[in-house]
Amino acid sequence: MHGEYHLKKSIDQLDYFWSNKFYDFLKENFFEIIDSMNYEICIFEDEEKVIIIEKNTAATAVTEIIEPELAYEVIQYNHYLMKGNIEGKSAIDYVKNLSEEEREYWYDETYQLILLCILEYDNIERTKKITELKKKVT
Repeated sequence: MHGEYHLKKSIDQLDYFWSNKFYDFLKENFFEIIDSMNYEICIFEDEEKVIIIEKNTAATAVTEIIEPELAYEVIQYNHYLMKGNIEGKSAIDYVKNLSEEEREYWYDETYQLILLCILEYDNIERTKKITELKKKVT
């Protein structure tokens, strides 16, 4: 009887240890997944609420209208690991004479402009389709 109690106690301790480790693992992976999808967690401690919001709505909107193989790169550009990664953002040659901080700022601005251009192009195409539809209806 004493041996069974000791075994049960050891299993309970092991379960507790693994549940904490597993929780930490799940939490870490949850935040990584949320971040990789262009979302972030907002915690409202006073109200005891947690919500998930988009980090960059333009990036998300663009990923919904471009080729799937490019969508990941659009989201990845905003990933926190890209912060300060000039080499990862270095597709523009004419800004090499700027400081790293200035270059990153302009890479980020250029990225935002590209997203807006893609959205605008999509809207132009949509407007053309509406105009064609109006011609057919009238």
